[in-house]
Amino acid sequence: MNAQNESVALANVNLANAVMSSENKAEAAVLTNIQMRNIQAENEMLVVLDTRNHEAFDLGTISRAKFMGEQFTIEKIWMLDRALPVVIFGNDNDKNKEICGLLFEKGFTKVYYLYGTLTELAEQGVAISGDAAKSDKKAKSKK
Repeated sequence: MNAQNESVALANVNLANAVMSSENKAEAAVLTNIQMRNIQAENEMLVVLDTRNHEAFDLGTISRAKFMGEQFTIEKIWMLDRALPVVIFGNDNDKNKEICGLLFEKGFTKVYYLYGTLTELAEQGVAISGDAAKSDKKAKSKK
């Protein structure tokens, strides 16, 4: 097994552990960039919610992400299937964890969040749209 296959296998094992932990403890699991790349490639039904500011979102985001904005409310996601995996992507990790908690309270069972910038995600092979560097710069300027 080459290094890339070992890395993917390890990421898949870690993702499986994160899913079990997330479902059993009702806590959101942190996805690594490699885990995000793999889950994105394997699951067309993945829901990504971008909680960054509108300017940053318009410049670039994770492919197929939905804009939620900085003022996240549960009304914005009422129509989503609670059985689908949901990933929260934003600038504020404390806020990301809070949003994940709200999702669990509303019946979502597979909730995760990402650390890092759009540029870091793109460098690890996560599919993005737009300009990661410009988006990251705009996201930082609006913190």
